[in-house]
Amino acid sequence: MYWQKRFERKNPNEELETLILKIRNDNKDFGYRRIYGQLRKQGMNVNHKKVQRIVQKLKI
Repeated sequence: MYWQKRFERKNPNEELETLILKIRNDNKDFGYRRIYGQLRKQGMNVNHKKVQRIVQKLKI
């Protein structure tokens, strides 16, 4: 019952998701590439593929 144990886990990307949503709210026309660039400028060391997955998950 592996999938049932996953419900109790905390989201490890919660901080990154809030930053992405904040950037997206400030700049409505930004896609994942520009969001990735803004995160890099803020000093976040994150992979562009991870940013793309989160953007798709949040449906923005």
